Amino acid sequence: EEFVKLNKPILGVCSGLQSLNVYFGGTLKQHIENHTSDDSLIKHNIIIEENSFLYSLYGKRSLVNTIHHQAVNKVAEGFKITAVAEDGIIEAVEKGNLIGIQWHPEVDLEYDTFKKFVELCN
Repeated sequence: EEFVKLNKPILGVCSGLQSLNVYFGGTLKQHIENHTSDDSLIKHNIIIEENSFLYSLYGKRSLVNTIHHQAVNKVAEGFKITAVAEDGIIEAVEKGNLIGIQWHPEVDLEYDTFKKFVELCN
């Protein structure tokens, strides 16, 4: 709440995306099949919207990891969907400098994601 009041950027990763969405009035799908694995990460393609923070990093498509069993259902008011998996699962939302992504860029050492976010913070 304080970050929003002070117009500070937020990058929500995995449950951070889910928390942002719920905090601002959205809802979650409580369980999605085939998005968790006991032995390894699952990877899938996402399609990214132009004119988004993520598009400036990844372009139109990217292969990302996924290890979640919940996902955004109803998107919070004012947020736009900026990435969707091929199975229709919402993978990212944005509202100004509030960015939520469902995957874990730290697992795949996607340093540019964090560098670009730090630039947004400045």
